[in-house]
Amino acid sequence: GDRTETTHVFSTPANQPNMGGMSTSSVNHVALRGACMIFLGWASLVVVDVVFVTLPTLLGRAMFSSVGLALSHDIYTFGIGLYTIWGLAELSAHIASFVRYYSMNQVVDVAWRWAIKAVKVFILTILWLGFVPLGLGLLLELTVIIPIRVDMDQSAYFYYYQDWALGLLLLKLWIRL
Repeated sequence: GDRTETTHVFSTPANQPNMGGMSTSSVNHVALRGACMIFLGWASLVVVDVVFVTLPTLLGRAMFSSVGLALSHDIYTFGIGLYTIWGLAELSAHIASFVRYYSMNQVVDVAWRWAIKAVKVFILTILWLGFVPLGLGLLLELTVIIPIRVDMDQSAYFYYYQDWALGLLLLKLWIRL
């Protein structure tokens, strides 16, 4: 058999030349497409900035002000906020994977055990970083500093924050030795 080859001819209007196979409607919208691309690029940068910079900074500022610390540098607030978001994301991922494989009673039991452990760690932290340095500082002040600084006819006045700081220094020195 005879095979006939068919060629397709694209016709263009007589007054407009063919632009390399592009239709005339796509040529007319190049500027609009470019503007849309620039706008969408800008919008994506704004979203990335808000999610990865502004939200951690605002969260860190809120955490600093809730504790009563001064906001000296935004790098600290950014770091605290970013670590908080990261920790919450990790916690939610672990909880979701745990809930997927275990029953609700097992999840509540494990959560209760971890809550008890967290309370114990919190109490030990308060004792180790609060009362032990305060006790060591008061002991040093009562045995060494007060007899040197205060006369016998005067009453001693204690600055607990100074005693705590002194005790913390003594505790750090004791741990190093």
